[in-house]
Amino acid sequence: MRETSNTLSKQNSQQPKQFRGGEKKVMKKSLSLLVAIAMVFSMFATVVSAAGPEEGQSAGQYLNQLGVIKGNGTDLKEDQTWKRQDIVVLLSRLLGVEAAAKATAKSHEFKDVTDKNYDGYISWAVEEGLVQGKGNGKFGYGDELKTQEFYALVLRAFKVEVAYDEVPAKAVEMKLAAEGTDFSAVPTRGATYSTIVTALNTEVPGTGKTLGEALGLIEGAAVSATQTGAKLVTVKFNKAVDTEKAKFVVKNAGSTREVAKTTFSEDKKSAVLEFSTKLLDGASSVTVSGLGDTELVSDFTAAAEKITEIVFTSDKLALGTKTTGSNPNAADYENVSVGYKIVNQYDEDVTKTSGGSLQFQVGKANATANATNGVLKITSSNNTTFQIGETVFVNGILNMGTYAITTPKTFTIGLQAVVDTVDILSVYHPDNKEITTSSTFEDYYVLVDAKDQYGSNVTAEQFKNGVFTFVSNQNLFAINKDDVRANVGPNRDKLGIRLTSPTKTPGFVFEGTNKITITSLMGQKSDTLDVVVKKAPTLNTISLTQPTETVVPNAVIKVPFEAYDQNGAKLEKFADVNGMLSLSTNNGEFKVVQDYTNKKAVLEWTVGSATGDAYLTANVVNTASNSQLPVKVVAKDDPRALAGLKDVKTAVLVGSTIEIEPKHIVVKDQFDRNMKLEDLLTTHSVTISVYEGQYNKDPLVVVNGNTTADKIDLTNANKKVVLKAVEKGTATVKLTLKKLDGTEVATHNTFAITVIDNKAIVSDSYQVADITKVHASDVSRGAEVKVTGKLSNGTEVTLPQSAYTVTAVGDLKYDEASNKVYAGDVFNGSTDKTKTAKATYIVHILETNAPISKEVTIVNETPVPTKLESKDANGLKSSDLVVKGAATGANAVTVANVFATLKAKDQFGADVTTLVAGTFTASISELDGVTVTNNGKTVDQVSVQGLAIGRGYTVTFTSTESGQQIKLKVVADAN
Repeated sequence: MRETSNTLSKQNSQQPKQFRGGEKKVMKKSLSLLVAIAMVFSMFATVVSAAGPEEGQSAGQYLNQLGVIKGNGTDLKEDQTWKRQDIVVLLSRLLGVEAAAKATAKSHEFKDVTDKNYDGYISWAVEEGLVQGKGNGKFGYGDELKTQEFYALVLRAFKVEVAYDEVPAKAVEMKLAAEGTDFSAVPTRGATYSTIVTALNTEVPGTGKTLGEALGLIEGAAVSATQTGAKLVTVKFNKAVDTEKAKFVVKNAGSTREVAKTTFSEDKKSAVLEFSTKLLDGASSVTVSGLGDTELVSDFTAAAEKITEIVFTSDKLALGTKTTGSNPNAADYENVSVGYKIVNQYDEDVTKTSGGSLQFQVGKANATANATNGVLKITSSNNTTFQIGETVFVNGILNMGTYAITTPKTFTIGLQAVVDTVDILSVYHPDNKEITTSSTFEDYYVLVDAKDQYGSNVTAEQFKNGVFTFVSNQNLFAINKDDVRANVGPNRDKLGIRLTSPTKTPGFVFEGTNKITITSLMGQKSDTLDVVVKKAPTLNTISLTQPTETVVPNAVIKVPFEAYDQNGAKLEKFADVNGMLSLSTNNGEFKVVQDYTNKKAVLEWTVGSATGDAYLTANVVNTASNSQLPVKVVAKDDPRALAGLKDVKTAVLVGSTIEIEPKHIVVKDQFDRNMKLEDLLTTHSVTISVYEGQYNKDPLVVVNGNTTADKIDLTNANKKVVLKAVEKGTATVKLTLKKLDGTEVATHNTFAITVIDNKAIVSDSYQVADITKVHASDVSRGAEVKVTGKLSNGTEVTLPQSAYTVTAVGDLKYDEASNKVYAGDVFNGSTDKTKTAKATYIVHILETNAPISKEVTIVNETPVPTKLESKDANGLKSSDLVVKGAATGANAVTVANVFATLKAKDQFGADVTTLVAGTFTASISELDGVTVTNNGKTVDQVSVQGLAIGRGYTVTFTSTESGQQIKLKVVADAN
């Protein structure tokens, strides 16, 4: 317990032992965990399930509840300090040897111990190596415990061994102590209680348990699972859990079910697991891992969905509303309607997915019923009308095949349905973006639930005619009730009113709260929603961290960073970071670039030619905030070893193929760092072969064209090797890395691939993907047939063509070579682009002898570019929507040359072989040292001037035929 620079577990032969878990037998049992709280534990008490102070409960009261501290029964002695000699007594109690310690003969020689009652305790502690003096023959009797001593003991509880002078930094790093803690101070007992609570709820490394759980003071997590929906299971915990660590595996009726979505409650004490398909009848279980060293399991019995009821939303049939004629919006006495929904045993609305055959019988002459998407509409004919107050009998019948649901009901004809109540739900953005002063407000919608006087949902047209809207501050944004749309929101089932951007005065940007009010015209019932518009984020702090890749001379390195705005929110977008940082380095060039695939900022370091210590500095413009990062630049790496394959399937079906490309092969350098094989193929190759299948079979073979081969080299000219699964079994893929002169560098021969047959697929899991349309031309504008099945564990696999046959019916054709269905010119060259026809194809699953029939629409529409990409062309290099090339000459990054990098597919997936410059416009923006002529006109008219190394521009090409766009960053990086 002496302040020393020695590591806490290190022993000095010239002085008594320090605290050291595992030194003496008595220490091996518990002291390594108990020492952190020795100064406050008097005796362990009954285990409770609390994981932290409840609301209004102090840390001291919580520890008293656990029995960790007792005080005198009422006083927790929070204003007192800890004495060194008292700790020795407490240690003896914790180890269960208090009587023996007290009776130990005096052997210590500390002159400052004035109370003989402590002689036995201190002598025992010295002999056991638990404590030592403070030097000069003194124990430190009566001395108060310092904060640094306290945290040294806490760290020991977690088996963290650091030098005494390193204790403050380590305590802060582990978040046991706050930044700015005065470690030289003498804490009161009350000041230590919060730290003890933190320690009790901190995981002990290597145990999977918190300290409190390891000590038996706090009960570990427990779970119970219950089915709460056709595709839902709710898991409840007896305490809050770490939602990042909790992992769920669900078994249902003998199969493992994939959890599609997990939603934790706000208090983190429960989770709702959602599956992509409905649960089946049978014994089921949920296994939770990641919360400790043991898995938590809860069994339950699942029940398959059963439709239980057809529910009408009202006992009134509302008169319709005319939309045409001389008196629009007047009552329509020939049409009435009411809402309905179909529910299952979990009271879930399954109207759209229930299946079965639904019909409604109407007890009125000349009246017919039509039910669509939860609305029953009844129409009269032969001059028969509905009258207000009239009663009409309706019987709903849902035939589910093995059983039927009937719902007879007598309705009364009521007035036209109008908006009665409005419930404003939230502001919605498809990408969940927060509203700020720089937002595009038209991308946001106010979601509402609006119901008529009968309790049914109203249509968008009824909403527009039945409400008025108001916002309290149009300087923030406005709304227009007439700009309302149906099927908006995450589940596409709400009405949504689009926001309108404010009219901004240059130089003025407003932030604040805007109150939205929507009121129904009929009942004058209102609802409001306060929407906060925050100031757009401004970069405030920056922190650089070590690159994840090895830094070698002349490499281009991405430097990880964390940037935060004035509100503490993380900034990642290029627009939020660009122009806000001043970057510098003593070795090469350090700059901000944009990742155009995700719009994020990247700090890119082009390393110089020197090796050794380099420094990167990032300063936030116009602030004192900065970050400096030292980085070691090492010699260029050299390929030395193969570590196998990555992202390659280890289980495939008979008849399937596996493609191995450079990106799949893991190459290591002399420092065991990953290298890109793609970059090595100018000097190396990899030989790929398959050997030693089970039982002397060859389940996997290497394919070379239409024949098999013993081995094939993956080279710069041949960057793809194909393996074909031919028979059930397991085979090993062998990789051999060689230099181009034939010198062997390394081999790897332990990557195993298992070939399974169709019997492994669950018989009722086969599915054929929908094909929406094919073009009335050749096979290039047909569509590929895709057939999948699922293994017993829920894994989806794609079937090879050998597992099924395809029969095209009528005007449809099937091309076995490409596995496509197509139509040919079934419209005999007609110029009518609106022509369509229906056709059918049948997929016959060989394993089950089951046919699956699918319908396809044949169209005659004009093929237009609908997918644009950029490729290397005309000496230009294209990657991640960035095109680089020369500033002058034949390979210059002119608009025409950049346009030549485009490749396109039409709406049918066929390659567009020729792109015509006159059918695309070119819009130039983000000019970097260049000028532009005829901006926005067709590609053949637009040009840029002033290109030089380092200069560039951004171009957006737009097809005038389809409206499809592609935006490319263009940079001149050579003469």
